[in-house]
Amino acid sequence: MPFEDGLCEVVKIAFATLALIAKPVFTAVVMAVPTVTVRSTMRTFDPFGPPQLVYFLVAKAIINDFMDANQHSIFISKLITNLKPKLSLVLYHALKNSSLLSMSTTTRPKILITGATGQVGSKTIDFMLLNKDIELVAAVRSPEKAISFTAQGIKTVILDFDDERTHLPAFSGIDRVLIVTGYTVDMLRQSKALLDNAKKAGVQHVVHLGACGRDDTTVAHWAWHQLIERYIEWSGFSYTHLRPETFMQNVLSYGGKKAIEDGIIHAYVEGARLSWVDVEDVAQVAALALAHPDVHGGQTYRLGYDAITFDEMAALMTSIVGKPFRYEPLSPELFLRAMVDAGAEMAYMGCVYDHWKRYAAGTIPGADDTFNNFPDIVGKQPTKWADFIEKHKAEFDY
Repeated sequence: MPFEDGLCEVVKIAFATLALIAKPVFTAVVMAVPTVTVRSTMRTFDPFGPPQLVYFLVAKAIINDFMDANQHSIFISKLITNLKPKLSLVLYHALKNSSLLSMSTTTRPKILITGATGQVGSKTIDFMLLNKDIELVAAVRSPEKAISFTAQGIKTVILDFDDERTHLPAFSGIDRVLIVTGYTVDMLRQSKALLDNAKKAGVQHVVHLGACGRDDTTVAHWAWHQLIERYIEWSGFSYTHLRPETFMQNVLSYGGKKAIEDGIIHAYVEGARLSWVDVEDVAQVAALALAHPDVHGGQTYRLGYDAITFDEMAALMTSIVGKPFRYEPLSPELFLRAMVDAGAEMAYMGCVYDHWKRYAAGTIPGADDTFNNFPDIVGKQPTKWADFIEKHKAEFDY
């Protein structure tokens, strides 16, 4: 190997080592810089003088690791403008030769929404429909499910979590994805397979809809979601983790049944105080995280903005709706029996049963945790219970 090539490799290894200390994913990116590009840069400038090579390698690493196609040209233009003229020219040609500058500034990131027919997925789509800077794609399990989206002008792909043959075609050309898993223990296997194939397809940013709980939670199905979060991070994706507390919509209906009948509210948690969030608030955060990974990447957002008991809820409904409401707690054993009778997948529903018991016993730390991050994320106040009841007043009326 010529001495100059050897020196280039030494320089690359040195910077790769430094990058490893700062951020592991930089290593592969820096080592991927072609030797000929490094050599041409070194020939033009003294490598032991001003840190031109540092600028080039770090800039290339940052560009590849953090930015989508739509941001490349903006970043490069700013970088070139602010560097010394001779260095700017070299950097321009180096990046141009690596095809980064040839990316169209009009390219719109392509965003895939899984769970598109569910509560959060459908609301996320609603919030993103007016965003002309992105291309929206809804994942559906059958052509029949695609009809309503097609009618709105939304592209669709067939994606079945259990059929891995559908994964890579569904992810073709996708830059970002919202992952919403099902309510079975299969969510672990499904999520891993989905993420593995998303990585193969070149997906950059993952927004994951998780569950309640602090980092040290021992509520089983909440912890499963946190294991998926760790796998997303380990896989090297840019990410935003969403951890919503109990959905306010569950009081409208839960498990396909009305949760309130003739003013009587039923729940399995005795007098526990729970933290709550409106699904629309969750969807709005999801939409922003998908549209702006540069702002929301690397974040874990816990989403819960009003903590009340069911007795307090009944009092609020009585006041706002103008008819009497009361809370009658049910035993978690009734839930368990109903799930068994319905033939539900009990690995997951057994966990739900356990967490109802723990809520009722007051043994879930942070069950009533609330947060003040919504105005910073969205720029407005979150929905509180009084707002939610007013908004759904007609549905609560009887």
